[in-house]
Amino acid sequence: LTPEEQAKLIERTMMEIDPETFIGIEIQSYAAETKMGFFQKLVGKTARPRMTVIGPADLLRIVHKDNRVIQTMVLTGKGIGWA
Repeated sequence: LTPEEQAKLIERTMMEIDPETFIGIEIQSYAAETKMGFFQKLVGKTARPRMTVIGPADLLRIVHKDNRVIQTMVLTGKGIGWA
């Protein structure tokens, strides 16, 4: 998601949540590896992220993040899942 898309998602989420039970959301992205040309930079075009991970803050844990990998741990009622 672009920063604008993330902002819209958060705004819409905040309008629909129950403040008494809302824990929060976890959002992690890593950027595309594409190099932008001079003209693209000049007109303000931005590279879109390759991947965005979104989930409930109480269930999603970011274990490791670098330029190539986002490793997450998802806590479920049946145990832990890795993604």
